[in-house]
Amino acid sequence: MEAAGGEPVERDNDEPPEEAQVEKIWSQLHGGILKVYSSNPMGMSRGHYMELYSCVYNYALSTSWHSIMTRRPTGRHPEHSLILGLYERIKHFLESYLVGHSGKKVDLMNDDVLRFYVSAWEEYRFSSTVLDGICDFVNRTWTKRMRAAGYAQFFRIYDLTLILWKRYIISKFKDQITKSVLTLIEKARNGEEIDTGLIRVALSSFVEADVNEDDPSDKKPGLKTYKVAFEDSFLEATEFYYNRATTQYLQSHSVAEYLRLVDICLNEERRRVQLCMHESTLKPLLTICQKVLIESHLEVFYGELKNLLKSDPENCIGRLLKLVYRSNCEPERLKALFEEQVEADGQASIEKVADKALQDPKLYVCTLLEVYKKYTTLIFAEFAHAQGLVQSLDEALRRLVNNNAVTKLADSSAKSAELLARYCGSLLNKNPRSRQIQDFHDGLNEAMIVFKYLDDKDAFQNFYAKLCAKRLVNETSITDFAEKCMISKLKQACDVEYTLKLERLCEDAILSKDLSAEFKIYAENFGQRVQMDFTAFVIPFISWPFKEDYACCIPSDLQPRAELFLAFYSGKHKNRKLSWFHNVSWGDLAMRCPATTYTLRASMFQMAVLLQFNSEPNFTVQQLKHNTGIVMDTLLMVLQSLLKCRLLVRVEERSEGASSQATFRLEPNTLLRVNDHYCNKRVRVNINVPLKTEVQAQRESEKKAALEDRKMCIQATIVRIMKVRKTLTHEELVAEVLRQLSSRFKPDVLMIKAGIDILINKEYIKRAPAEPDVYNYVA
Repeated sequence: MEAAGGEPVERDNDEPPEEAQVEKIWSQLHGGILKVYSSNPMGMSRGHYMELYSCVYNYALSTSWHSIMTRRPTGRHPEHSLILGLYERIKHFLESYLVGHSGKKVDLMNDDVLRFYVSAWEEYRFSSTVLDGICDFVNRTWTKRMRAAGYAQFFRIYDLTLILWKRYIISKFKDQITKSVLTLIEKARNGEEIDTGLIRVALSSFVEADVNEDDPSDKKPGLKTYKVAFEDSFLEATEFYYNRATTQYLQSHSVAEYLRLVDICLNEERRRVQLCMHESTLKPLLTICQKVLIESHLEVFYGELKNLLKSDPENCIGRLLKLVYRSNCEPERLKALFEEQVEADGQASIEKVADKALQDPKLYVCTLLEVYKKYTTLIFAEFAHAQGLVQSLDEALRRLVNNNAVTKLADSSAKSAELLARYCGSLLNKNPRSRQIQDFHDGLNEAMIVFKYLDDKDAFQNFYAKLCAKRLVNETSITDFAEKCMISKLKQACDVEYTLKLERLCEDAILSKDLSAEFKIYAENFGQRVQMDFTAFVIPFISWPFKEDYACCIPSDLQPRAELFLAFYSGKHKNRKLSWFHNVSWGDLAMRCPATTYTLRASMFQMAVLLQFNSEPNFTVQQLKHNTGIVMDTLLMVLQSLLKCRLLVRVEERSEGASSQATFRLEPNTLLRVNDHYCNKRVRVNINVPLKTEVQAQRESEKKAALEDRKMCIQATIVRIMKVRKTLTHEELVAEVLRQLSSRFKPDVLMIKAGIDILINKEYIKRAPAEPDVYNYVA
């Protein structure tokens, strides 16, 4: 090598040859390394360890300096020979050590060979770690340089020890070790206690010793030896074991017991992999287990599915669905069977309570919710939101809600919508016996679950609007906030247009309250101190769901206040006309009896009748008709309701013996009087009940109105679509109408066709001249 000035540096002629240097350092190291790999490597003192480390360090450092100061004309690198000489002697020592070990205990079997192997590996691994520490400077300084110089078999010392262990020990004992491990695993599967630590250490050695000789810097676990020597045999043994065991078990046990066993086995296999094996084994292992434990017996499972759904005290159905669904074997068939059984179970639940539920909204809705909660809990607990089963559940519940024993008894698919609307009304009505303010949020949320599955959402809107209007007029809403809360939930479920009518009702109610407050001030200014609380609820006739009023004369007690209000309103709104809706009007009457004074919540018709008895003790039916102006049919029903609640009695009856059931026929000359001995447990009594004719007429009008609303909605949707699309074929238009209206109701295709014909006649759309199946929008 040349100096900085270009002059060659002279070699020391007394420098020992390379081989002599290697032998010198090896003579110092050999004894120490031999002690490291002795039966007690822990016995080496720290001082001796540092002495060996310093020896290697100084040698490697001097070799590096020698390489800087020396250059051979031939291009040879003597420093490579020096380091390689030391490396080869260490390698030869390890090979001799391992060959000696490989000849020991070759006749051992099962636990013995495994214990021998694990003990030898742990000692060897520890000793190799010590040796690697001693040669640390060589590892850091020379490994990359030697491999870059072409010495492909030059490794870090610890990597070298692993490569040699695989070459001399694993290759010889792997079959015995694998057989011993498989024997222990089978014992564990049979319920015996085993030492899992032996398996873990043995298998981890397969992974650790599999060094990537082409790229030792790649520290990813080597799995080739592990898979070839152990995993393949393990998976094959697992399949054989469970094939034999499951067939025998199913012959003598029920499916429910088998499902419990499968669940236990899968959990044990997962835990065994976590404790003893490399994590990459879990996936192929579970695939084998699912194939043998589940897929091989699918027909048996499907045959038992219905029985498990009917009676499942130990959640076997959840276990079954989880196992089958996660195996991803025939999921469509599973979903179809699940959907079929959910609907069947729900239909059976509704059928048990159909007679009562027909008139009991709470019973009906709660029964549907029980079915929903049962299967929703099952799916979400076991499958972490398995989308396929959620869709099956939704479809089953949709069919259940819209077609069940209750809807068949009512002969109306809209019965579910009616009962749900009434259930919501019960939550929003004032009821001092329940904690409505605290509980109505949960109740409305549950009601919206059932609402989600309704096909006839437009029917629900009509029913709910009528009940909402009654609550607002009768002032029976729990709170204004509760009404707005329900409207908000409906808006989220459908759209803004769906709740426009309901929002208008609430807005009108607020305006009417403000108007009533103004009227009270107006009345006081006229010098009419309030002797009675008179409130007029003013609403637009078109937007509120009240039909034409029944004839009735306003009682003389209320006449002055009514006339004053008309004068007040006419002064504010000169071009508006007010009409009284007597059939939805009501009031509170004080009835003084010998025992106490009762407050009666009565309809306007009942008030008109009862207030007559303030002037005379007795009246005939004909006289009451003349004085109240109520038509005879309506009056008879009003009188029957008052006789039934014992407020009125016939003159020939004794008050004490007045029948609670007014079953006799009222004639125009029947003489009636007030029951002086009326008695009730409650001081406040509500006698305001709907009239039968009113209920019947309302139901008939509701059906007609619902049909007309659907026709108009379909026509409006067609126009809206055509205005945007301009030209569509018949099939495209029908499909788009069905899609847009699916959130409200399922329109009949014939009704859509009829709507198209009406719009053609009204010249909103027209047929294309050359293509009668194509429609164009008429601007």
